[in-house]
Amino acid sequence: MTTDVPVAPSFDDKATAANALASSLRTPSSRSDLSAIARAYDVGLGGKDHPDRIAFEKLLKIEPRLPVAMSENRAFLGRAVMAASLLDIKQFLNLGSGLPSPDGISVTDVARRYHPDARIVHVDVAELVAVYGRALLARDDNVLVVHEDARDPDRMLKQAAELLDLEEPACIIATAVAHFWADSDDPAGVLRHYMRAFPAGYLILSHACGEEMSPDDFAQLRATYEEAFASIYPRTRAQIVTFLDGLEPLEPGLVEASQWRNDDRQIDVGKAYFLAAVAGFGLYAQKPARSAA
Repeated sequence: MTTDVPVAPSFDDKATAANALASSLRTPSSRSDLSAIARAYDVGLGGKDHPDRIAFEKLLKIEPRLPVAMSENRAFLGRAVMAASLLDIKQFLNLGSGLPSPDGISVTDVARRYHPDARIVHVDVAELVAVYGRALLARDDNVLVVHEDARDPDRMLKQAAELLDLEEPACIIATAVAHFWADSDDPAGVLRHYMRAFPAGYLILSHACGEEMSPDDFAQLRATYEEAFASIYPRTRAQIVTFLDGLEPLEPGLVEASQWRNDDRQIDVGKAYFLAAVAGFGLYAQKPARSAA
């Protein structure tokens, strides 16, 4: 028995590719080819005419500011990649890369502003996302897009080593991914496995946190999300901070995503938000982490 693999057309520019993927994402017949997580993020970040919008609107009745929190989490990623790049990181492993952004602000774009030769491996469990990513980046020899479950670090690192130098520092990106891993998956242990593969580097982490919500709202939000999309495991600050054990966080440490080096902007992200941090590991955790200019 064979399984048909989605085939993406070739594209001349990033906006065309991103819009084509978004169109496929919003077509009911293609939804089985994409992870529910990618669908939820697409609609949360403003996807129109989306088959999942009705389901997402149920979440908004519980926490109306959820799209703001999601948007600020994505903005944090850009600032974090910039910080790592300024610290002379030239290779990135992006776990759970998700959908391309039509505005062109991606990990690859930000890293290349500082290091035109930066090498980036994007990972996503959604096959169609990976297929379109490969089509979009087919002309770039320093980018690899992998269809894989990031919870299997040995398998993933074997593929990443086709492009990344495991003897050089790297940035491990785990934004809005670990809260989809159950405690039984040992999410902190999985991330440490990735970090042990490199002599030094930085972990970019963000994780859903709902401890400021009432118990009833929290339970309802989680149940509604799981019914419509996928299992999710928001954690408390005390639980999330353990992901940073043994690491050297950059200032300002573990904070709500919109507050990480944001020029003191005050943003109301609601009570269901993301905690975020960038932390040095390996050799970069054995002494105070360098400060990005």
